Amino acid sequence: MSRPTLYLVDASGHVHRAFHAIRGLRNSRGMATNALYGLATMLRKFQKERKPEFVAVVFDAGRETFRNEMFAGYKANRPPAPDDLVVQFPYARRIAAALGFRVFEVPGFEADDVIATLTRWACERGMDVVIESGDKDLFQLVGEGVVVHDPMRDVTYDREGVVGKIGVPPERVREYLALVGDSSDNVPGVRGIGEKGAAELIARYGTLEALYEHLEEVAPRKREALETCRHEAFLSRDLVTLKRDVPLDVEVEALRPREPDRAGVLALWTELEFRSLVDEMRLDQPGAQAAESVVGAPGAETGARGGDHAVETRQGVRFEEVSAGDAARVSRRLREAERLAVVMEFRGRDPVRPDVVAVGVALSGDEVLVMDAGAALAPDAGFAEVLPRACVPDYKQVWQAVRAARGGRGDEVPLPAVDPLLAAYVVHPERESPTIGALSLQLLGESLPPATDTSCEAVARRAAAAWRVAPLIEAQVRGAGLWGLLSDIEIPLSRVLGDMETTGVRVDREVLVRLSRELTQEIQRLEADIVRRSDYGPFNPNSPKQLADLLFGKLGIQPPRKTKTGPSTDSAVLEQIADDPRALGIPRLILQYRSLTKLKSTYADALGGLIRPETGRIHTSYNQTVAATGRLSSSDPNLQNIPVRTPEGLKVRGAFVSDDGYEFLSADYSQIELRVLAHLSGDEALSEAFRQGADIHARTAARVFRVPEEAVTPDRRRFAKTINFGLLYGMGAFRLARDLRIEQAEAQRFIADYFAAFPRVKEYLEGVVEAARREGVVQTITGRRRAIEGLNDRNHNVRSAAERMALNTPIQGSAADIIKVAMVRLRERLRASGLDARMVLQVHDELVLEVREGQTTEAGRLVKEVMEGAWVLDVPLVVDLKVGRRWSEMTAIKT
Repeated sequence: MSRPTLYLVDASGHVHRAFHAIRGLRNSRGMATNALYGLATMLRKFQKERKPEFVAVVFDAGRETFRNEMFAGYKANRPPAPDDLVVQFPYARRIAAALGFRVFEVPGFEADDVIATLTRWACERGMDVVIESGDKDLFQLVGEGVVVHDPMRDVTYDREGVVGKIGVPPERVREYLALVGDSSDNVPGVRGIGEKGAAELIARYGTLEALYEHLEEVAPRKREALETCRHEAFLSRDLVTLKRDVPLDVEVEALRPREPDRAGVLALWTELEFRSLVDEMRLDQPGAQAAESVVGAPGAETGARGGDHAVETRQGVRFEEVSAGDAARVSRRLREAERLAVVMEFRGRDPVRPDVVAVGVALSGDEVLVMDAGAALAPDAGFAEVLPRACVPDYKQVWQAVRAARGGRGDEVPLPAVDPLLAAYVVHPERESPTIGALSLQLLGESLPPATDTSCEAVARRAAAAWRVAPLIEAQVRGAGLWGLLSDIEIPLSRVLGDMETTGVRVDREVLVRLSRELTQEIQRLEADIVRRSDYGPFNPNSPKQLADLLFGKLGIQPPRKTKTGPSTDSAVLEQIADDPRALGIPRLILQYRSLTKLKSTYADALGGLIRPETGRIHTSYNQTVAATGRLSSSDPNLQNIPVRTPEGLKVRGAFVSDDGYEFLSADYSQIELRVLAHLSGDEALSEAFRQGADIHARTAARVFRVPEEAVTPDRRRFAKTINFGLLYGMGAFRLARDLRIEQAEAQRFIADYFAAFPRVKEYLEGVVEAARREGVVQTITGRRRAIEGLNDRNHNVRSAAERMALNTPIQGSAADIIKVAMVRLRERLRASGLDARMVLQVHDELVLEVREGQTTEAGRLVKEVMEGAWVLDVPLVVDLKVGRRWSEMTAIKT
C-alpha cells in the first residue's frame, strides 16, 4: 500500500522569484501583479498536474524572527521590500486560500521553519513529503521519503540529487552553508571559502567540529580564513539550521485541499485582470469539458468550435488539426481572432527551402489550430495577413518559410506585432538566448515539451504558451522604455537577416582547396622549426602538457600563470614570454601555428562542405539574440572571426566571389567606435579631429607626444592607435605594455598623457563605470540596456572584467545599433530604387552587397547616404566604399 504524500509549497519563495522573473505586469489601476500572476499560474499548474491528496501552502509572517535575537545583523543588509512587492503579499494569501489550500504562517518564524516542522510531523505519521521550493536551505530536510522539487526548473532533489547539486549529502547541508554563508541574508560564513571549497572540506571532515580539530591539515590560505572566522562559522550554522518544533495546530484532514471557491477565484482574477486565467476558470465550469475528445473521432466534440473536426484537450490546451482542405474555414477563424500567436516547427535549418513540420496558431491561451505547411502557407489561407496581430517567435524563420512557399516572393508579408524571443533579448541581453520553453518557465511557471518534440500536443502547448507570454514580455519591453528598439529595429532587422541568409554568398571551392594545401605546407614547416629549435625530440605543438614541459621545464622559464592541471600555455601567456631569450622564439611560432591550424580547420577545410550544391553559395545563420552588446554574430560558418590583417585571412576572403555579372560593394564605417566615443564623451579635441577629417591616430599621437602632426612617426602613430582602441575595451597599463612591448611604467605614462590630452574622455569612462556600479546597468544611444554584474565583487579579476564590460558595451553596442538601423532602412531604399542589389554579408562595421555591374556607383551613393545618415552624432559618420569581384580584392571608390 502506497504511503500518503504531503506537499509543502514555499509560497513566499515563489512570490519573490516570480517578482524578479516577471517584469512590467500591472493592472489598469497601476498595481503591480507580476508576483501574483507567477504564484497563481504555479498553483494552478500544481493543482492540475500533482492532484495532491494533502497539501500546505506556507508564507513568511514577517521579517522579525528568533534569528534576529540570535544575531542582530541577520538580514540587516537586505533593503526593504519594494512597494510593488509589498502590496501583492495580502493578495497572495487570498489566492492560495481561494484555490482551496490550507495556509500556514507563524509570527517569529520563517516559512522554512514551518516547512521543517510540517516535514517532521508528516514523517512521524508515515507520510512522504514533497517540498515545492527552489531554496537550497531546505535541502537539509531531504531524507527517507522527503524530496525537494523546484517547480521553476522542474527538477527533483533526493539524497543523490542534493549531493550532485552542492557536493554534500542532506545531513551535511548545515555545515556546508555555515562555511558558504548567504550575503542576501547577511549570514557571514567564512570569508575566502567558496562553494567548491566548502563542499570539499565538509565532504572530507563532515562537521565544523571535526574540521576545526584537523585544521593543521588544511591548505594555508583556507586554514587562515577558517581561523579568522571561527566564531562566524558556528554562528552561521546556528542561523541556517531550520527549526523543527514550531508550535503548530495540525490535523491530517485539514490538509486535504478543498474545492476552489470559484466565485472568489473568479473575482480575484477579474480584479487583478488575469484575463487568461478568467478564461481558464470559465472553461473549467461543469459542462465545459464536453469539448474534450480523441483525435480521429469526428462529431465527439459537443458545442466546440470547428464543426465536425475533432478537438483534443491536453494540459489545459484544446487543439484541432487542420489541413489544406480547411483553408477557407481557417482563414475565417484567423480573421475573427483578436490576437494570435504563431509557432512554426522546422526540421533542421534550411533558409533556402525551410522544411516546415507543423504550424501552431493559438487563437487564445487555450485554443490552438495545428496546421500542416500547406494549410498555413497557402496564399488563400490568410495566414500571412494576420501577422500584424500575432506574436511570432523567431519571425526570421517564419519569413523564410513564407518566401519559400511563395517561390521567393514574400515581400508583401507584414511584420508581426511582437517577437517574444527578440523582446526577451531586448529586456535581458545579458542572459542566454531565449526560447519559448525558457520564457514559459520564467513567466508562467510552466514546463513545455522539449524543442525536439514536434507532436501536435507539443506544438499546441508551445503556441498557447507564446500567446500567454506575449503580453507579459511586451509589458516588460514597454515598461523599460525599449519598445522603439524592438519594433523599429530588431523586428524589422529579422526580415533583413532572413533575406541575407536565404540569398547567401557564392564561394569558390577551388580557392579553398589551394589554400588548404598551402596552409598544410606552412603548418608542417612551423612544426619542424619548433622541433628543431627546442631539441625536444618528437613534439606535438597541440599538446599543452608537452609545450609546458618544454617551456617551463626544459627551457627553465618561470610560468606566469598556473591552472588546476599545471602551467598555462594560453595565448596571453605565450605573448607574455615571447621576448624571453630562453624561449628561443618558440612562443611566437606556436601562436602562428595555432592561428594557421584554426584557419585551416575552420575555414579552408570547412567552408567547402557548407556550399549548397543547387546554389553554389553558403548560407550563414545570423544570430540576433547572442551578443549582450547588441552585436550580430553568425554561425555555420562564423564569418565574424575571419582575420583581415593577415595574408592567410585575406586568402580566405578571396574565396568569396560575386556572381557573374555582379560585383561586391563593401561599405565600411570608418572608426565608428571612436566616433561614438567622441559623441558620448563630448571631448572637444577628439570631436574636432573627426569634424576636420584628420588622421585620428596621427592627431592623437601629436597630442600625446606633444609634437607637430607632420612629425609623427609610424611607431608613434601605431602607439596612439593601440591606445585609442585599447581604452574602448578597458585596457590597462599591463595589457598596453604587453601589446606595445614596452615597460609598464612607460605604458602608464602614455595613458596619463592620453587622458591629459583628452580630459573629457577620462571623465566619461570613469562616469560610465561609476554609474554602472550605482545603477547596475549601462545603455547605448538607442536606449538598449545591459545589466552588469560583478562591479562590486571582492575578486579583482571579476571586478575588472565587469568594468571592461561596462566601458565597452555603450560604445560597441551603439555602433552595432547604428549599423542595424542602416540595414533596416537600406532594405526599403533598395526596394524602392529599382537597383539590382542585395545585402549578402555583415561583419561588425562592414556591410557587403552584391550589385549588378554598371550599377555600383549609383548603389554606392545610396548606401553611403543611408549608412552615414543612420544616426545623428556630434561628429560625422563616414563610410568607406570599395568594389571588386572578390572580397579580398576590393578597390576604393568615390561617389
